[in-house]
Amino acid sequence: MPIIDIVISGSAKMTSVFNPTLFKGKLALISGGATGICYEIAKQFLIHGASVYIISRKIENINKAVKSLAEETGNKTFGEA
Repeated sequence: MPIIDIVISGSAKMTSVFNPTLFKGKLALISGGATGICYEIAKQFLIHGASVYIISRKIENINKAVKSLAEETGNKTFGEA
């Protein structure tokens, strides 16, 4: 399977080159994972099988991120402020 599938409309769809169970059974601790780039890193760890624990300064951001990540990936995420 190619890394990028070109669609007739001209848009590109990215596919992962990594095994979906690459981090199965592993725990990823992400500092600042409630927003921005670290949020996306947390999401990729979840997509590839890891359990994710997010640390951030604002509990509101953590609660939002935990809910969003669970909905997007179907995997359990934990958070701590």
